[in-house]
Amino acid sequence: MQDDSFPFGAVLTVKDIVDRISQAWAETCDRLCTPVVTRWTLLRHIHSDDPACRAAVARLNAMRVAQGLAPCAPRTGGDGKARQRLPETRRPHLVHRSGQRLQPPTPTAWHWHGRAVKSVDGSGVSRPDTEANQQAYPQPGSQKPGLGCPVARLVGVWSLACGAVWAAAVGRSKGQQTRETRRCQGLQAHLERDDGVLADRCSGSSWEGALVLGRGIASVMRWHQRRPVDVRCGRRLGREAQVVAWPTPKRPAWMDETT
Repeated sequence: MQDDSFPFGAVLTVKDIVDRISQAWAETCDRLCTPVVTRWTLLRHIHSDDPACRAAVARLNAMRVAQGLAPCAPRTGGDGKARQRLPETRRPHLVHRSGQRLQPPTPTAWHWHGRAVKSVDGSGVSRPDTEANQQAYPQPGSQKPGLGCPVARLVGVWSLACGAVWAAAVGRSKGQQTRETRRCQGLQAHLERDDGVLADRCSGSSWEGALVLGRGIASVMRWHQRRPVDVRCGRRLGREAQVVAWPTPKRPAWMDETT
């Protein structure tokens, strides 16, 4: 992180960035802040102790001078506009690519019962209060109109062994099919056979357990607060451990009949 080259170059190469961003980016003039330079400047800024945008531009200039290039203007306007031009649609692929490359070097001793554990969780993030964001990410019903900011729902899957994010999704936090569990189901394609999934009680339903179990993936989820607990049922394995049978509930509207 302290050298003069692009950060994370061993994880995400310039070719990775160019191949993905070029599919959604059409440059019409020669710029100092190209998509690749903007992406690396942003990554270095996020992981820096100095949160100022001016410091990010100063690090970019230091890198350019070290490579024998002329420094750019110290103002932050150009870098800010370049960040706004970065396409959001290509970021999930880069997230998954970096996670794939960071996971293999981790020791097997960091696994749980021989399984690489992937943790799943979600949260809400506020967005700038603009008309476009109000349309894309409407405010929660608990907020009165004109008071508060648009809120997006963020769901991620990351490796418990190395901390690398494997997949992420951002969407609306209000409306149909916007619950955290629905976002998680869209990320299940990034899980691999013999993995282990660690999730909270939002995912603790019979459908969530069955979907991952059908792919050879074990799941550890907190008991849902609405599901009754009767310790007299099932087969006791030991202290606080028992096997119970869940009857198949009614098929939810989001699941097709074949599944």
